[in-house]
Amino acid sequence: ILHLICSVSVSLVEGNTDNSLHIQVLANAFVFLAANIAGIFTHFPTEIAQRQTFVETRKCIEARLSSQRENQKQERLLLSVLPRHVAMEMKTDIEGQKEDMQFHK
Repeated sequence: ILHLICSVSVSLVEGNTDNSLHIQVLANAFVFLAANIAGIFTHFPTEIAQRQTFVETRKCIEARLSSQRENQKQERLLLSVLPRHVAMEMKTDIEGQKEDMQFHK
């Protein structure tokens, strides 16, 4: 915008009444307007996509934390019912079965 103002003021000070300068200033204004509109059309969709990615990542992290809390609760419940060595042996047996199941699918 400053460029446009300077161009117009220089033409007025010099007393140029040449029509080509007015066309040039109008063309510059059109280019600036088109560049700003293009920037708007690229900025807002990008902003929306970034916000959506942030929300999805946040939900994923919340789900992981919730799952970890549930696992800790289950382990405390298991330890409150069974002795520690029996509970750990049972836990390792279950984890071993999960690994075996992955190969038999």
